[in-house]
Amino acid sequence: MDIYVNLVAIYTPDANGAAAGSPDDIKAAIVKAAERALAAATTKLDKDKRAKGQVFGFTTNPKAAFKSAFTLRIKVASMAFSPGGIAVKLTGELLVFPNNEMISTSLKAGGAYEGAPSSAGAIEVIDALAESMTEKTIPVMQAKAAP
Repeated sequence: MDIYVNLVAIYTPDANGAAAGSPDDIKAAIVKAAERALAAATTKLDKDKRAKGQVFGFTTNPKAAFKSAFTLRIKVASMAFSPGGIAVKLTGELLVFPNNEMISTSLKAGGAYEGAPSSAGAIEVIDALAESMTEKTIPVMQAKAAP
């Protein structure tokens, strides 16, 4: 059995975010980065412990059999554009799925892309931050799902 993770990406462009690209592209980048982090964590698990049910892999497939379930919400909190690059801040929440019981509402990540502002640059920094933020939640989800 695995741990199911319901991924929710939130991005609402403001006047500054117009240069960041399509909201759908930004949300897709967040989801792909989170999926990549979960897949990497699953690959690194001890196969014997996993077979014995001592640790659990991760899935984003809601139809898979799962031990525990969580919602990971990642939101683009701000984007600031300057001639030299883009500064991005993400915030996030980890909740029990499906009842939305709060585990953490204090997930934060920030970073910058240096170079001419572009949608590709915005997506690059958002991708890296979302992957890092997801990696930080993995030990918490494993502990909460522990037998």
